[in-house]
Amino acid sequence: MFRLSGWGRTAMNWVFIVTWTAAGALVAAACTAGEARPAKLPPAVRGDRTGPPRRSRRVIFDNDGMDAQFLPTPTPEALLDVRTRPLLDTKVTTVFYCSRSSGLGVFTHNTRVGEVFTSREGRYKDNATAAFIRQGTDPLRIVTEFCRKHGLEVFWTLRMNDCHDVIHRPDRPYPAFSHFKKEHPEWLMGRWDKRPPHGAWSAFDFAVPEVRKLVADCVEEVCRKYDVDGIHLDFFRHLMYFREVAQGGRATPEHIELMTDLIRRIRRITERAGAERGRPILLAVRVPDSVGYCRGMGLDVERWLSEHLVDMLIVSGYFRLNPWRVSVELGHRYGVPVIAGLSESRGRGEPGPWRRNTDASYRARAAAAWAAQCDGVYLFNLYDARRKFLSQIHDPDLLARLEQDAFLTVRDPAGAARPLAGGLSFLKRPVLTPEHVWALKPGLAREAPFELGDPAGRPARLMVLASMPGADLRLSLRGRRLRFKNVENGWLCYDIPAGLLAPGINTVRIVAPLATKAQTAFSARDIAKYWLLRGSNIPGKAFEKLTSKGLLIADRSTRTGHYHYRAFPWAVGPGDPAVVTVRMRHITGWSSVAFADGRNEDRLMFYPDHIELQHCGLRHAMDTTDGFHDYRVEIGNHDVRVFVDGKLRIDGRGRYNGRASGNRTMVLLGAATSNARGEAIFQRVTLETQGAALRDLVIVLPEVKD
Repeated sequence: MFRLSGWGRTAMNWVFIVTWTAAGALVAAACTAGEARPAKLPPAVRGDRTGPPRRSRRVIFDNDGMDAQFLPTPTPEALLDVRTRPLLDTKVTTVFYCSRSSGLGVFTHNTRVGEVFTSREGRYKDNATAAFIRQGTDPLRIVTEFCRKHGLEVFWTLRMNDCHDVIHRPDRPYPAFSHFKKEHPEWLMGRWDKRPPHGAWSAFDFAVPEVRKLVADCVEEVCRKYDVDGIHLDFFRHLMYFREVAQGGRATPEHIELMTDLIRRIRRITERAGAERGRPILLAVRVPDSVGYCRGMGLDVERWLSEHLVDMLIVSGYFRLNPWRVSVELGHRYGVPVIAGLSESRGRGEPGPWRRNTDASYRARAAAAWAAQCDGVYLFNLYDARRKFLSQIHDPDLLARLEQDAFLTVRDPAGAARPLAGGLSFLKRPVLTPEHVWALKPGLAREAPFELGDPAGRPARLMVLASMPGADLRLSLRGRRLRFKNVENGWLCYDIPAGLLAPGINTVRIVAPLATKAQTAFSARDIAKYWLLRGSNIPGKAFEKLTSKGLLIADRSTRTGHYHYRAFPWAVGPGDPAVVTVRMRHITGWSSVAFADGRNEDRLMFYPDHIELQHCGLRHAMDTTDGFHDYRVEIGNHDVRVFVDGKLRIDGRGRYNGRASGNRTMVLLGAATSNARGEAIFQRVTLETQGAALRDLVIVLPEVKD
């Protein structure tokens, strides 16, 4: 008798074995004939791909494989103890293991197709890969055999265009920069000194036949040498596949067909290998959650589904563009399970105590995915396999009794614009984080649609981080006004009565009063605590320090990447009047205060003997080092004016025309850039805006006590 792993852990009868043997012959014949599409396997075999029942694959843990590269003790037990053995005490059903290094074709399994990463240079001094191979094994084999022994399903993850090697330079070579890339720079998107507008220069161009062959050969080698249950093609690592897209265009029909044909080729490989061994090798893909966005990148996901080329659709990664239900409807239309990808948030500037990477936040995200009828959850960049929520998120009924923190936006989708020009045009979800605030215009409503799991009739709290008194805001849900309760840790707290929340979308309506002005003052300690860090933080080179006189921000290096800034998003739209007042003392070199309204931007530069508006080219001579001064910058429409200690010193009316970088709306203050030096002490910053700044929203569902 044979046994299926994962979803299909049931005994196969002899009729099924005969069916598989016949299926193998069909696939082999199809491959020999060079058909464009894989042969359709008999219904009894294909139907067993999803296994009984579809939802049995509930929690997938992605181990990115770095455990082997930082392992001082090169033993299988030590490797498994890092992020695999602890999973036995959780509800994880499936392990995705990525035996990668930092570029496509470089691995920590014993490959003959690609390169084995054995370097022990620098940060890789504890790389155990070579030691394992000398022992007659490798990390992928160790993890696969462990999972097989303990009833865990295991997939091999191939990062389709990993570009962590983008930091490679000829004068500072990166240990994992592959010989493929060294020998064939023409296969890449650019050069280290000639980078494309989008994506990484070190990404492979999939229009090159040899690149697609490398991918297919890597998959085939693993299918034949390792007892895996499936192959996971991770297109999110990293999103760049064609040179035209890297240059700011969109994938052509020819590009799309090349990539689809590659998926067909991989499907043939997995079906042939599965038929030969008598057990399916499933194929999973992780892609952005927008059909249009994917096609722009060259990935025709809907066609892959319609041709039955993939068995599992995992959506979301660096960003999420749609509500979960959009992907669920797509996958289920073709009978393919849809898995919700829950990546770490990478949020910055969170004042707490509610944060996006807590267990309560993960519980809320999983509950929302179950409510949207997702078939499982996938955890990416979670390095602690002992997290408590790994034993909780598998069960919607259990989650309905546990504490949850449901944020309106968990993962900032701004990354969608980096690999694809105009990528944010596919965004169909709201964006509200401490980095991307909402401007609440007087009398105008904003709507916040929360995705929730089953609230189980619980009362809840809506926590609001805003720059105005809570009693002045009008918040309502399903037409019912929410009562302002109090202020907790700087957050405004509103009561949500029991029974008002429901599974799925819950839209909160927010209205600021007609006469709304906001003034927010930040001490030096507040700047260090609440403002976002930009640039580097290198002790002695580019750094900050709280002193008795204020916050010292210093750049004492001219090395590339050495600079230090603090940034704060403010609720200012194009043309809106606003004021930023900074009390500071310049010390040496140059420092600055930048201000942007989403359309225009300028920078007030401080030198020892003068101040200057960078884009306007206007300046005022003064000693900026003789003590602390109040610098007041007023903007509105295309006007900018600078007052020093209450006196107008620069009049830039009609001159506020500099383009806002990335359409940002924020204030930045700091010292110098990579190729310059500067120091200043910042004592206080005050921001004045028309309307309120809404920085964050979270619905807090309390634990249900028995």
